[in-house]
Amino acid sequence: MTPALQLLSLLIIILSISPTTQSHHQPLSLGVCYYPEQHSLCDPHRLNQTLSSHIQTIQQLNISHVRLFEFAWGLLNLDESSSKNFQCLDKIVTALHSLPTDIIMGTPSATPPRFIVNDLYEKLLPVSQHNHVRKFGSRRHYSFASEEYKEEYVRGIVKELVTRYHEDVSLWQIDNELGDHDTLRTYDAQSCNQFQQWLRAKYDSNITKMNDLWGNVFWSMQYERFEDVELPNLVVAQANPIHWLEFYRFSSDQAVKFHEYQTNILREHDPKARVTSNYLGWDEKLNHYTLGIHQDVFSWDSYPLGILDVSDVIFSAEEKRRFYNTGHPDFAAWNHDHVACSDPNRPRQPFIVMEQQPGPVNWAKNNPSPAPGMLYLWALEAFAHSANVVSFFRLQQFPSAQEQFHSAILLSNGEPDEAYFEIRDKILPALRTLNVYELPVEQGDVALIFDYDSAYSISILPQGENFRYMHLVFIFYKALRSLGFNIDIVDAKADYTGYKMLVFPTLIMPTQEVVTKLASFKGHVLFGPRSGSKTEFFSIPPNLAPGYLHQLMDFTVTRVSSLPEGIDFKVQSELGGSSTVTMGKYWRETIRVKPDSKGIKVVGVYEDTKSPAIVKQRNFMYIAFWPEEGFIRGIVQDTIGETSLADNASNGLRIRKRGDLYFAMNYEASAVELQPIKGCTMEFVLGKQQVDAHSVSVFRLLNCLRG
Repeated sequence: MTPALQLLSLLIIILSISPTTQSHHQPLSLGVCYYPEQHSLCDPHRLNQTLSSHIQTIQQLNISHVRLFEFAWGLLNLDESSSKNFQCLDKIVTALHSLPTDIIMGTPSATPPRFIVNDLYEKLLPVSQHNHVRKFGSRRHYSFASEEYKEEYVRGIVKELVTRYHEDVSLWQIDNELGDHDTLRTYDAQSCNQFQQWLRAKYDSNITKMNDLWGNVFWSMQYERFEDVELPNLVVAQANPIHWLEFYRFSSDQAVKFHEYQTNILREHDPKARVTSNYLGWDEKLNHYTLGIHQDVFSWDSYPLGILDVSDVIFSAEEKRRFYNTGHPDFAAWNHDHVACSDPNRPRQPFIVMEQQPGPVNWAKNNPSPAPGMLYLWALEAFAHSANVVSFFRLQQFPSAQEQFHSAILLSNGEPDEAYFEIRDKILPALRTLNVYELPVEQGDVALIFDYDSAYSISILPQGENFRYMHLVFIFYKALRSLGFNIDIVDAKADYTGYKMLVFPTLIMPTQEVVTKLASFKGHVLFGPRSGSKTEFFSIPPNLAPGYLHQLMDFTVTRVSSLPEGIDFKVQSELGGSSTVTMGKYWRETIRVKPDSKGIKVVGVYEDTKSPAIVKQRNFMYIAFWPEEGFIRGIVQDTIGETSLADNASNGLRIRKRGDLYFAMNYEASAVELQPIKGCTMEFVLGKQQVDAHSVSVFRLLNCLRG
C-alpha cells in the first residue's frame, strides 16, 4: 500500500469513530500529553495500527487538546548531516487535525540531540554550582547563555516547525519546564560572560557605582573592571549577598530572554502565534511575572503527590502521612492561584494544567498511587480556580528509559489504566454538567503578594535555618483559604484595585513605586516579618527597617533574633476587642515606637518583655515575628470578616467559588457534611450535601436573604 493510501485508510478509521462527548469548543475541556515517537509510530509498519488506537482513545475521552513534540528533536535530526524527516510528524498532525482537537506543539529545545553536543560541547553544556559539567544522556543539558545554541540550532528548528505547522497549531509551548533539574542557574563560561554584560548595563558601565552600591569596601572586594566580576560560587568564605542576588536576577532574566527569543521567531513567521511555557509547581527561582508578560496563555504542571513527598520543610510529617495519596489540600490551589496571575499587567486569566498527575510518578522518594477519585477532585479543583483545560500526563506509559515507572492513561501495552476509567466515568459526566453554566474568570477577594526578590534574598541570607520564604507564604495562604476567600497571588507591581485586603507575608525590598501605590489603597494591608528590611542592593536601609515602609508606619526595627526549633514565645494581642495569646517561633524582631509617634498603635506585645510585637497605623498592620496559621486567620477575621463558607473550609475540606457555582473539595478519607449556608438554599449540581471521601460536590446558593 502506498503512503497516500495508508493515510487515507487511517482517516477512514478516524472518521468511523463517533465522539462520545461535546466538541472541543466547550468552556472546560481535557487534554493529554502525547509522545508518538515513543511508541514506534514512525515505523511505517506500525504507524496506522498504533495511531488509530491512540486516536480512538483520544475521542473516547473527548480530549480536545493534545500536546506533542517537546522532546522529539531526535525524530527529525538523528545526525547533523541528515535531512529533517517530517513525514512521520506530518501524518500525526494530519490525523489529530482531522479531529475536533487543538494541537499544542512544544519547541524541542529542552533535548538537544547528541550531534549538537558534539559540535558545541563546552559552548552548550551547563556547569553546576560545584563546577561539574552536566553531560548528555538526560534532558535540559544546555545553558541559557549559549548564544551558539540559539543561533545555530534553536532558530532553525523553531523556524522549520512554525513554517510547516502554523496552520495546524493552536498554541506553542516554549521548551519544557524552564529551569527544571536545577538548570536555571548555571556556572559556565558563557553565563559568566553574559553576567558581566548584564551588570555593565545595569550599572551604566560605572564600576565605581557598582562597588559603592555593593559595599565592596568590605573585605577589600572592589573591582576595577566588569570583566573581573566572576560568578559567586566557589569562593573561600561567604560571597557578598548582593553578588548572589544579582546573579539570581540575571539567571531568571536569561530564561525569560531564551523564551522571548523563540517567541520572536514564531511570530516572525506567524504573527498570530500564541505561546505558553509550562511552569513548575513551587518554583521560587524563575520569575513568573517577568515571563508572564510574554505569554498568551499560562500553564503549569501539577503533581500533588510527588511534591508532597519531596517537600521536607513546608509539610509536616503528620501532613505527609495524612495526605500521602491525595496531596496537601492547599498545594494545587496555591499554584493555580499563582499561575493564573502570572502577568502583573493583566487581571486573573484562565490557564491550562499542562501536566496533571494520572497515577504514581517516578521521581519522588516514594511514589504512591492516588486514592480513587483524586483525578476527579484535582481536575474539578483546577476548573474551580479558573483553569479551562486540564491535560493529563501522558497518553501511554513508555516501557523503557527514565520514566518507565511513571503512569499514564494507558499502560505500556496499550490497555487502559485506572486513569482512563476515572476520566471516562467521572470527569466527563461532570464536564457535561458544568459546561451548562457560565464560569467566568473573576478577580479574587484578597491579594496575597508573592515576591521573587524576597524569595531570593531569604534563600541567600536566611539568618535562621528555619526561615523559609515558601513556608511563610504558605502559612498565610492556608489561613486565607480557610476563611473561604478567593485568593489571587500577585506581583507587588500588580493593580490593587478591587481587593478587600493585601497580604504581604514579607516584602523584603519594597520600592518607592509600590509604597506610593499602597499609600492610596483604601483596603487593609498586612505585612509579615522582615518587610522593608533591605534595599534593592541588599543592604540595611539608611533609616533602618522597615525602610520605605516608614512612609506608611512610624516604627523602627532595631534588632532581629532567629530561634532554633522548639524555642517558642508568647504574644499577647488586643485584636477583635479581646485579649488573646498566640505562640511565635523561629523569628522575633525588636521594635521601637517613639513616645511621640502619632497614629501608630501597639496592638500586640511579647509576653515576656511587654515590648511591641504587632503595630497598626491607619489601614496598615505589621507582625514582627513568625506567626501561627490560626493567628493570621484571626487577624483577617477581625479585619475584613469571613465569607459564609468559612465553617466549611476546615480540615481536609476546601471551597472555591467560580461564577455562581461553589466547588467543595474533600481531601479526607471519609465523607464530610457541608454546613448549611445561613439564609440560603443550597442546590446541588454535582454530588450532595455530604461530600464523599476524595470527591467534590458543586452547588449554587438560591433565595438568599439580604441582611
